Amino acid sequence: MKRNFTLPAAFGLLLLAGSAAYSQTPASGWSGMDRDFLTEVSQSDAAEIQAAELALDRSHNVNVRRLAQMVIDHHKMSQDQLSAYASGASTTLSTQPSSEQSEAYSDLERLDGETFDHAYIKNQIEAHKKAIWRFQQVLQDTNDQQTKNYVWGTLPQLRRHLTEFKFLKNNCNECW
Repeated sequence: MKRNFTLPAAFGLLLLAGSAAYSQTPASGWSGMDRDFLTEVSQSDAAEIQAAELALDRSHNVNVRRLAQMVIDHHKMSQDQLSAYASGASTTLSTQPSSEQSEAYSDLERLDGETFDHAYIKNQIEAHKKAIWRFQQVLQDTNDQQTKNYVWGTLPQLRRHLTEFKFLKNNCNECW
């Protein structure tokens, strides 16, 4: 059975995009929905870093490796921003991937070279499409202005990452 490794992980990509625009500290704790969403993002940051580090190790394609390094850099910044935000809300978020993300990582870990590149890029594209949908859903459902600001600041970066992965898929002759 195929697993979509980066579906949950893509939420993390979103966080780093909005991290600069979303540096405010909440005046009070988060609602349950906001906490759940931001926990997903925190777990996804960790999963994205793991997957991108694996891409640096397993991929032989310079463009896949370049994009993976960008993901690592962005998600490390994102983790720092989210940690500071959570601290201001007197909340602690998980810094480990979810069990589902860990299982998906294990599936991806079995691949190498072009097979890895293909799976990594395909999963990133699907994950980003679904993450955009999730962020738009949170934007409609949350009452917290800071969460809305974060989502608004993050969506453009998420879309940029999706565009880059699609471009790589369409122009990566070595990947297919």
